[in-house]
Amino acid sequence: TECMICLSDFRNGQMVRILPHCSHGFHRKCIEQWLHSHTSCPICRNALLVPGSPEKTTAALP
Repeated sequence: TECMICLSDFRNGQMVRILPHCSHGFHRKCIEQWLHSHTSCPICRNALLVPGSPEKTTAALP
């Protein structure tokens, strides 16, 4: 699978961020840079800032 922001493949051990509500995943650094100027998922444009929801989930790939 690849990060749809930088179009690079995910590698084992890399930190990825899974967005709440839509569950799309991106390299942590890529999505952090994206979120500096956007408030939606780069793939589905689902709004990310929903009151009362976790802002982010980060995990390392096995």
